Amino acid sequence: MNAEEILDHLSDGNERFCDGKSTLTAKLAEQRLDTAQNGQHPHTVVLTCSDSRVVPELIFDQGIGELFVVRVAGNVAGESEVGSVEFAVKKLETPLLIVLGHDDCGAVTAACMSADVPENVQKILDRIHHPIRKVRAAYHDIDDLTEIERAIEANVDHVIEGLLEKSAVISDAVDQGKLLIVPAIYRIDSGKVVYLADQ
Repeated sequence: MNAEEILDHLSDGNERFCDGKSTLTAKLAEQRLDTAQNGQHPHTVVLTCSDSRVVPELIFDQGIGELFVVRVAGNVAGESEVGSVEFAVKKLETPLLIVLGHDDCGAVTAACMSADVPENVQKILDRIHHPIRKVRAAYHDIDDLTEIERAIEANVDHVIEGLLEKSAVISDAVDQGKLLIVPAIYRIDSGKVVYLADQ
């Protein structure tokens, strides 16, 4: 499948998840054995938050070996995350990357509210300050909740910009038509994945 067909496949899986009709468990044993014997060939990289409510395999109704998932608080992209995505793009030739933010993100909320956090958590929040500044410059007189919602979306876009700037592997794959990058938000109440390009 090409990247667009994979995205349709994932959207179908998300619809099954939202409807409570997941097919995941039926295929796990077979996938486990197949990937043990034949290695991994994931069709999608998902860079997302480590929030326990955001589980890409469940959200997209995908099993073992189908997603290459990179999880970090705030779905930011430091060196380790960029390197992980590069590995999937270069070594595994994965054609689709979804950068998946989510509602009620604790990292983005903490960054918006300038929360007092431990030093290493602050390093994560520092990566979120730029998109917050962009939101504050673009929207005046918005309430805190709306600011956080806009910042969550802006953070996804900022992460994608950073991946393209920091990695020749990723940007070259996009330029050559080998990689499609899709920004998305997971709605934790409905279970729906909203693709920002569709809004």
